[in-house]
Amino acid sequence: MIDSTELTTTESFWLFCLILLFLFDLIRLFSSRDPLAPFQPPAFVIGFLSYYCLVGPIQRLINNDWVNRLRDFRYAAAHGWAGAVIFYLSFRLGYGIFVGWFRSQRFTSNSQSVRIGVLGNRLCWIGLILFSLVYGLRTIALINPFDTAESMFFATTGFNFFGFDNYLAAGINLLIPGVLLIFANWIRQRGNPSTWIFWTLLSIAIFTSLGFRFRVITLVVPMVMLWFLAQGRRPQLLTIATTAILLLAFAGFVGVTRSYGSGLNADNAAGLGFFDFLTEGLGEASIFLTTGAILANTPSIVPFVGFAPIINTLLFPIPAVLLENKDSADYLFNSLATLYGSDTLGIGDAVLNFGEYFMMFGWPSLIVMGLIFGGLFRSLWNWFSIRRDETLAQVAYVTTMGLSYIWVSRGYMPQVALTFAFGAFPLFYLYYRYAQPRLPKFLDPALTAHHQESRGVT
Repeated sequence: MIDSTELTTTESFWLFCLILLFLFDLIRLFSSRDPLAPFQPPAFVIGFLSYYCLVGPIQRLINNDWVNRLRDFRYAAAHGWAGAVIFYLSFRLGYGIFVGWFRSQRFTSNSQSVRIGVLGNRLCWIGLILFSLVYGLRTIALINPFDTAESMFFATTGFNFFGFDNYLAAGINLLIPGVLLIFANWIRQRGNPSTWIFWTLLSIAIFTSLGFRFRVITLVVPMVMLWFLAQGRRPQLLTIATTAILLLAFAGFVGVTRSYGSGLNADNAAGLGFFDFLTEGLGEASIFLTTGAILANTPSIVPFVGFAPIINTLLFPIPAVLLENKDSADYLFNSLATLYGSDTLGIGDAVLNFGEYFMMFGWPSLIVMGLIFGGLFRSLWNWFSIRRDETLAQVAYVTTMGLSYIWVSRGYMPQVALTFAFGAFPLFYLYYRYAQPRLPKFLDPALTAHHQESRGVT
């Protein structure tokens, strides 16, 4: 049991506000008459923020463990909770402002003319080929996470593309929308599941060997949501909770055994059980402490970075060979190095998205960015709410919301932009390639019942 005396009055206030905000929105979403209301963006944001800003910090409070990378960040908790509250309020305000935005111009069909499974297979092959051009035969070694480093192919490499390697290697993210398209096709037709099982296992194996747990999360979470969404069913809390627990344990296991790019070493997990992995999985929430410390020390110790995140994101598509002195992450690395007082301690650490927004100009930039992204996600929901019966729209929506985990957990705009470019953009491109300027049958000339219902939950 948590001793309330361990929390200061300020900490208790911000923590209580955050819990109250989340509960209020979750109750509204899950009590709505619309079975798909729980799929709205605020539910995803609440889920991801709860892991980083509630579950992880509360566990550290219980264990009285506030040290991260040799630094005691006990003082940072109040700042982290305050930042989460202000950011979420800004996000919700932006989400509410655009409630009336409604356009219905082009739609797709669920007929066989839109071959979802074929499109998914193509995306998977394209992504795997692009990745293999850079990694060469080493891709074969990555298929077995437990034997990656021992494989005869591990030391091999692909071609040198002179500064374009990172962009081609990022093609591996195409496996996420590809697998989800194949999975959606299977849900619709219930044929032979071997194709989506093959690509799912292959994707998880490669993602795990690379050591990037977040890619597995951004694949599995949309897959679970798509199962309910495609059938027009309200998501079951038991299924969501079970998925979350299993993903936490998986993340903990990978965290204990991984070596980036070299697979897993199972010997490191000797003697550990399920609950040990579950506890280890909560260690990712240490990012909350770093974020709180950034808020507490900016600009007194850590200087503002201004528009650097936005500028570097805009310049990110330009290869380094064409742009002298390009260093997209310099503002983040320099800020973390200043925070820790060491260039080495800050390597590999990260901040939550609202931490990056605060680094720009303080509270004003955090609030403005929250409003902007709230409006963007409302526009996405409005777009989807009148296309909810279209398979391609369902996949585009759940993929985008799954990738929002990266947006929340990694305050590094260039990386977020690259992930969305390979993960979500191809699906919207495919959607409008097949879309036609017509109204769907269920759409009322004035306003659909679906849209009226979605307006009732803001």
